Amino acid sequence: MVQTTKARRPDQVIQFSVFTPNRLGRLHDLIRLFSARNVHVLALMVLDTTDSSIIRLVVDDPDRARDLLVQEGFPFTESYVVTVEVDSTELTRLMSALLQAELNINYLYSFIPHPQGK
Repeated sequence: MVQTTKARRPDQVIQFSVFTPNRLGRLHDLIRLFSARNVHVLALMVLDTTDSSIIRLVVDDPDRARDLLVQEGFPFTESYVVTVEVDSTELTRLMSALLQAELNINYLYSFIPHPQGK
């Protein structure tokens, strides 16, 4: 039996999905924008097609990232993500627990460090 916790962490993790034309340098522009304003990308995933891309990312300062995306005209959505910290020996148990709960995994970040306890 897998144990779960009932308490929620006060700081929920937010994923931004940024929509952009699939153009050379667009990812660089986005990362440079965040870096210049001390917003650090903790996890990153890119889904691209011939014409467009969706850049999914988790950052250490979602409020500042949101403001920057709006200021610079990047269309985006945001959603809360479930985060789980496991070591490699517990991955099978985690997958079993998610299956038992009938939860579907849409996106998976293999590593998200948590700076300053976040």
